[in-house]
Amino acid sequence: MPKYHTAIFVNGCFWHKHDCGRFVWPSSNTEYWVPKINRNVERDKQNNKKLIDMGWKVLTIWECELKKNVREDRLKRLIKEMKGE
Repeated sequence: MPKYHTAIFVNGCFWHKHDCGRFVWPSSNTEYWVPKINRNVERDKQNNKKLIDMGWKVLTIWECELKKNVREDRLKRLIKEMKGE
């Protein structure tokens, strides 16, 4: 959102290893999944740092924050975060 100089990422809890109850390490094929998920997390950190270094605000919305019972509150917080409140 260039007007607010803000980048918003919408991350899946599994794919980006969110610390909510939706993320659970797979019990099979762990030699694939552990490095894959850890690479995603590391890439997220690198991308966030690059954007912050360029003067952008970086906000993340998690999959679990889009559930019906919490999404309205998350949207209100997002607006405040974008405005710097």
